[in-house]
Amino acid sequence: MFKTISSMVIAVIGLSFGIIAQSVVPDSGTARLESRRADKQSGDDNYIYATYSFEKAANGPSGFAATRNDWDILFSTIRTADGKVVKDIFDVTMVTDDRSRILDLGENQLTQVFDLPPLPAFEKPGRERSVEAVIGHVYLVHTADSNSDLYTLFRLDELKRGESAVISWKHIEPPISK
Repeated sequence: MFKTISSMVIAVIGLSFGIIAQSVVPDSGTARLESRRADKQSGDDNYIYATYSFEKAANGPSGFAATRNDWDILFSTIRTADGKVVKDIFDVTMVTDDRSRILDLGENQLTQVFDLPPLPAFEKPGRERSVEAVIGHVYLVHTADSNSDLYTLFRLDELKRGESAVISWKHIEPPISK
């Protein structure tokens, strides 16, 4: 009887851990980002749909709840005064203690084996320059702030200029300095 109860308890614990393991954030995925639009007069702002967290694999309302507004990347559009699209860009400076970096690796496939350059985080919080969003390009991101330090590769798979971007991404080990 004792062995039966013990086996049942172990089975329940095992099932519980299995359920927890299933809710673990994936190491890769895809995401759709809207180009950031903020209207100061109306108060409309699509920020949570223009940002993405590689750490939490989320954006939108569920991403906001998971990240508490600590995002890893922002997609936006630079426009002329009359609203014409100049270029679409990615930014990685998201929070006040951000030391994140981004590097455009050029046109590649995400499945390709890369010889990645080191991309150390800034020593002190600072603003990384925006990079142009170019379809087919792969980008290396080093997300670094007070509660994150991770590396991600992502590829811009689809781009609707001035509207949206679809990316595929995967977490990677830190590049080794040579």
